Amino acid sequence: MRRFLPVTLLAAGRLMAQGGPSLDPPSMPSPVDGATGVFPDRLFWTQNGPFDEMSIYWGPPPFDRYLGGVTTPSFRPADYVRSLFPLTTYYWRIVTTRGSMTSSSPVWSFTTAAPPGLRFVPLRPCRVVDTREDLGAFGKPHLAAGATRTFNFSNHLSTPQNCHIAANAAAYSLNVTVVPRGPLAYLTIWPGATVQPLVSTLNSLDGRVKANAAIVPGGFGGILVDVFATNDTDLVIDTNGYFIEPTQNPQVPALSFYPLPPCRVLDTRNPNGLLGGPIIPGGTRDIPVLSSNCGVPASAQAYSLNATVVPSGPLGYLTLWP
Repeated sequence: MRRFLPVTLLAAGRLMAQGGPSLDPPSMPSPVDGATGVFPDRLFWTQNGPFDEMSIYWGPPPFDRYLGGVTTPSFRPADYVRSLFPLTTYYWRIVTTRGSMTSSSPVWSFTTAAPPGLRFVPLRPCRVVDTREDLGAFGKPHLAAGATRTFNFSNHLSTPQNCHIAANAAAYSLNVTVVPRGPLAYLTIWPGATVQPLVSTLNSLDGRVKANAAIVPGGFGGILVDVFATNDTDLVIDTNGYFIEPTQNPQVPALSFYPLPPCRVLDTRNPNGLLGGPIIPGGTRDIPVLSSNCGVPASAQAYSLNATVVPSGPLGYLTLWP
């Protein structure tokens, strides 16, 4: 995809070669100029007379997208960048050519709609990133102090540790773990190709291994995730699912999210029982979530849980899975 190239704006009007055919300027855009509530995946088109090809300049100001060689009077932005950002105003114009003639539309604008609720697709827990291992773009080296690293999650389908993340995922459900090489002031993870937020995902001032859950939208159409660390640290990212637009992948058994009042399902500090003690002495234990008093319906297919450990000694790790 090329950056915007300066093009002389031509006065909108009918151009005619000496004794030859005319070239009408692009007109009657859809969506109409100034439209609001535009769905990001809709088809855009203009009306004009015969032409050889069309060039499209569009994006937030300044124009930073250029599509050339289009031979039909329509295009779908989502086909080129996967999706547009919600509640964002975009500008676009069309330049058509016919033989030696060139004609330009005015600059049109539209504003995208608020995002619909996303559908959650649960996955078996899977390791996406581990900077301690040789995993190509998802492995070594460690995060350098004060540097940002970008991960393209859409490329994960082609890796040996394929986590089956859909190429059209809009956001990711992640568990982020740091293995610092000393004190770590903070680490931040956020949508790639956007401005870094002034927040931290986790901190480890004492330099210990720490983990925290995060739901992260993908930047640049849903595919990029940026990570920044204040100090040298290794990074491990696991996923247990992703989110897709409600109209996408109808064949995928995606789930809707239903919030419940916070409720304790299991506490092994309580007397021995189905959802109490004894402690987990190392090994596996099944947790019958539906047997709790938390009002979880029997039709539930996945759970949003917060797991807290109170170790009686060193703990390597704890994992939850179906």
